[in-house]
Amino acid sequence: MRFLTLDSGSDAGAVLRALAEPGPLELRLLAPPRDMARLALLSAVASADGPSRARFAGRLVSPLTEIACLCGEAIWSEGAELDFTGALLGPLLGRVGPRRAMRLLLPGRLRIAAGEILSRFPEPEGRRSPLALRAVVELTSWPSSAILGMAREKAAFRLVMGGPDRTEGLLAFRSRRAPTFPW
Repeated sequence: MRFLTLDSGSDAGAVLRALAEPGPLELRLLAPPRDMARLALLSAVASADGPSRARFAGRLVSPLTEIACLCGEAIWSEGAELDFTGALLGPLLGRVGPRRAMRLLLPGRLRIAAGEILSRFPEPEGRRSPLALRAVVELTSWPSSAILGMAREKAAFRLVMGGPDRTEGLLAFRSRRAPTFPW
């Protein structure tokens, strides 16, 4: 998993290069980048190669609101909301469809709770093997031929089954308790 923080001091070139790299990406949304055009930023996020998730707290404004809608999943703090004042509505329409978007915005509401629009990404609880999750992310993020895909899956299985998480999983299963993996 790669991480990219967007704030007012973010360098436009570095942001575009990071978004062009393949693989899963978490976007930490703090503030809109000052020196970057909104359409260039949104276009780069929309065409990012790999699954993405947004992480934010509080109220998001444009273009961060649109970025959150473009990401597949999100992690947000309690009370977080998306402010659509001056935002492009294309990402919202693509995410929830025109009818639901109209129902959300029709009463004149431009600030909407994040949970009404976005899919929440479950935080790791210690019940899932971090090694196995990293292997799954890697396997699903790279398109490949069937033969190469099966070879990569076999190698990932051997890696996970040879790691320390296997032992904890077996011990937890035998003692009928939930596993606790170190994160």
